[in-house]
Amino acid sequence: LTNLEAHLVATGSHRDLLKIVQRRAIAALKVLCRAADAPSNLLAHAARLFLQEGDEEAAAHHYRRALLAEYGQVGWHFALARIYKKQGLTAKARSEATICLRLRPGMKAAQEFLRKLR
Repeated sequence: LTNLEAHLVATGSHRDLLKIVQRRAIAALKVLCRAADAPSNLLAHAARLFLQEGDEEAAAHHYRRALLAEYGQVGWHFALARIYKKQGLTAKARSEATICLRLRPGMKAAQEFLRKLR
């Protein structure tokens, strides 16, 4: 499905078919992420899709699961910080942004995020 989706996007053709392929790929990804041993990269991808759908709670859940396997993924911590901020969970947002700075000292985006969070 991924190769077909990439081809349809690249050619700009068959928009109806593209939407069907995308829906099926998303559904398959969500099923794969239900497994206890789901790969962290799939969990993070699902988190991004949930964010696009406006489901912040599911996105945060999937980022947390992904980070259990790959704690050092700064981008996932930062995405989680932004979700927490949007949900009004300031302490959790601050904690995730601080982790970003611990893992990547001097990270400008995290520094600015913390500055604005206060």
